[in-house]
Amino acid sequence: MKWRRLLPPDWNWRVFTFRDFEIFCAMDRVEVFELAMSPVALYTVYHRVPVILLNSRLSGTEKLYVGFHELGHHWLHHPGQQFNWGFETKMDCEANIVASCSLIPYPVIDLKTDTEIREEFGYSQKIIRFRRDIYETWGI
Repeated sequence: MKWRRLLPPDWNWRVFTFRDFEIFCAMDRVEVFELAMSPVALYTVYHRVPVILLNSRLSGTEKLYVGFHELGHHWLHHPGQQFNWGFETKMDCEANIVASCSLIPYPVIDLKTDTEIREEFGYSQKIIRFRRDIYETWGI
């Protein structure tokens, strides 16, 4: 996939943490704000500054997944092509792949069962199932 060259070199090879999310955002000069808001999160560019807005009620693995989902939009998509709330788009699917592989990289999905992943990392079954589907469909 051509878009993999746009991601950090160790993407899909090690488990990324929220600290990694903060480092990647700082490196790319992406401003991150947590707000009480209706959507779970949003990526946009405001006055030429990339911005990720996260719902302040997010925490734990959900916040980690959503943060990497929005960072995936930053890495892969031109802002302004979004605002498709309420249904799954190709761009959202790509951002979900970025997030899933950031949390559950190839060595983990290849060597551990879904139960082991859930017990070790605390990820939801939905995230694990999506990641397993990526692995089984595309081998990444």
